[in-house]
Amino acid sequence: MGIDESPVTPFTESKSISSEDTLSVDTNDRDILKKHLLIQSENVGRRLREKGLKGTTVTLKLKRADFKQVTRSATLDKAIQSSNLIYKQGLRLLEEFNTSIKFRLIGIGISNLFHEKKLQKQLNLFDKLQSADKSWEDIERAMDTIKKRFGRDAINRGGLFP
Repeated sequence: MGIDESPVTPFTESKSISSEDTLSVDTNDRDILKKHLLIQSENVGRRLREKGLKGTTVTLKLKRADFKQVTRSATLDKAIQSSNLIYKQGLRLLEEFNTSIKFRLIGIGISNLFHEKKLQKQLNLFDKLQSADKSWEDIERAMDTIKKRFGRDAINRGGLFP
């Protein structure tokens, strides 16, 4: 009769955040794949920042023209939410693929998520990259604010222009 007395839990914690696109034409052009990867990395990073999450495992997903799906993952030493860092990891993972084969889908995701407020921050006096990463996070947060107020096309990275 469709009657159930158990409580409904409509919202659960996210285990991963990802973005993927089915390409209009199968391609092995690295520039096209990189452009899609950048757009997806921006989407994933923005959603992480909106939810106050950081993740440690970046996964690249590709589906070949013959519909065979392949993935590669990299687990990082520290949790990230920067679109720029997600994109860099995605590019590293993309280098592992033979691009003589055409692909019909590309996607990137991040898992092993943590709330950024719960993460302990260890300062490192000798890590110059840490300040560069922090700068990118600040820039991306500013871009998120501009997009939220003026629309998604109000500001974009230069790499997304033709």
